[in-house]
Amino acid sequence: MENPLGLAHIGINIIITIMDIDAVMNTRGNLLGLKKRSNSAVKMVNENRVTGPCRVCGTSTSRTCLRCQTVFYCTYNHETSDVGHEKSCQKPLYRRKDSENDSGVFVAKQNLSPGQIIFTEYPFICGPADRVEGDGRSRTCLGCCTKLSKKNQDQKCRKCGWPVCSKTCEASPQHSQYECKYFQENNIHFPDSTASFRCRYFLYRGVMMLRALLTKKREAGAFQEFVNLPSRRNPDPETFKHTNTHDTVVLKLLRETFRISNTLLPENFDTAKEELSTLLDHLSMYGFAKEITNPSQNNKRGFLNGVYTTAARIKRSCLPNVTWSIGPGPNFVLTVMAAKTILKNEELHMAYSTELHHLETFRRQQHVLNFVGSPCKCPRCKDPTEMGTFYSAVKCSECSDGYLVPNNPLSTKSMWQCLNEACQQQIRYAKISQKISKLTLKCDSVIKKSSEISGAEELEELVLEIRTKTYLHPNHFIIVRLVWEIVKRQFLDLHSLDWSALNSFLAHCDYLLNIENAFTPVFSFGRALLYFFIGRAFFKQYEFLETVFSYKDASQILDKIMDLYDGARKYFLAVHKDRPIVRTVHEDMKYIVSVINNIQRVK
Repeated sequence: MENPLGLAHIGINIIITIMDIDAVMNTRGNLLGLKKRSNSAVKMVNENRVTGPCRVCGTSTSRTCLRCQTVFYCTYNHETSDVGHEKSCQKPLYRRKDSENDSGVFVAKQNLSPGQIIFTEYPFICGPADRVEGDGRSRTCLGCCTKLSKKNQDQKCRKCGWPVCSKTCEASPQHSQYECKYFQENNIHFPDSTASFRCRYFLYRGVMMLRALLTKKREAGAFQEFVNLPSRRNPDPETFKHTNTHDTVVLKLLRETFRISNTLLPENFDTAKEELSTLLDHLSMYGFAKEITNPSQNNKRGFLNGVYTTAARIKRSCLPNVTWSIGPGPNFVLTVMAAKTILKNEELHMAYSTELHHLETFRRQQHVLNFVGSPCKCPRCKDPTEMGTFYSAVKCSECSDGYLVPNNPLSTKSMWQCLNEACQQQIRYAKISQKISKLTLKCDSVIKKSSEISGAEELEELVLEIRTKTYLHPNHFIIVRLVWEIVKRQFLDLHSLDWSALNSFLAHCDYLLNIENAFTPVFSFGRALLYFFIGRAFFKQYEFLETVFSYKDASQILDKIMDLYDGARKYFLAVHKDRPIVRTVHEDMKYIVSVINNIQRVK
């Protein structure tokens, strides 16, 4: 999962993630029959973050020019105001709008193609991010941000005694240059008991806050840029009741466990509480959370939360045109790239979260409101049909031809009206919501009970029942979710599917690809995953019929398969290059090339 604005903590049950595919690659290997190759661990380079004087004001900083990464600037404003360096540096591929009302809007400075890098950025701060629903017993390395294995739960820093997984992480700048020295000087030990907070989520949230406060003393310009990020919080206390409860726990942790009032605050804790609350708000709104692996530690997994002050200023939308990836530690550099063709002067938009685009408008708006404070008003959210997909539409009970959609998608109190002009029945959303909730619970139960492989047939029956006997549109989000689950299970057993099952699998992929076409840009996870699935299935069909194909037909089919693989490879290589799926796609492509070469030799 990848989530700007810290949305990794909202607890959404997403449809399919890169971790699901990693599991497939690790357990099934290469489904084309290639020998599973060992993946030699990539050694993590133990390099401290380089600092230098800001070219404009001389303040010591680790922030560099976003294009050449050789000249230091303590803030974005200093970087853009340095005309002298701009002439000798590669020009940035984005700019801010000049008008006063659009000062926070980034636009493309030239035409951009999918996958083209727009800028890279070091994190202002980064650290481990644990789940709110965690059990409170597992430990996370403060260096690489991955979970400690059961055997290494007692592994700790030799200086401060807090969890690290290796000597490399003990010396990493994320830990050694921030809290390690502070914990030593103030005799702060890792709390083994979780009586004061239910899970490690709050503990690591406190570590992020501590790192922010320590950065305030070391890099004042970068800290001020973080504080000056626009606040988007809704003052309604009911809207943020859940978030405020978490903030209260973290503030208590900072005062009682970390004892920051004695050393890091110019005033007493109660007086500085407003400033600390602002920092917590910004961490919630502007954190980029991502599942990560550590190749040097047998691909251990964890969650990273990083704050990137330039990327944080890009406008958010449910129809994004840019995407991003975070590189490996110790630097965790963020790369922002075009997700589709972007024309010169076109506004840049980033997704709130890769999880949210699978939700219908009302639930997306709920999550966006809870963490941003204002509703999303992108074209998808304002369109009652959600870009023509009818993603949440239900059949009208009064006529046989119409579907009910909300008059105002941005309001949960809006009436739903039939699109059939001869009917135009209106109904309250509460009645629809009750039926949807019951059906969702039934689907959740079937998904949970069904096995990974054999469960596909049971889910197929449920989809057929919903499509023929219920009131949902064929593209309703409940059906889309079930089809994703079917495809995931069928892919696990793709090598054993017969011709009919392969055609069914491809039909499901085509259905999902049409939904992705409406919601996601060209350069996206869902589209790349489907390209990979379809390419595998096409090659399986080719193996069934390779003896009856002519040379011309075989070459055309294999070329088409290669195009699908290439589309998947470009995305995974740019965004998930440390994942097993990249190696698998590469090996598949090499195998297909060898098949093409054999055909040419036979001819």
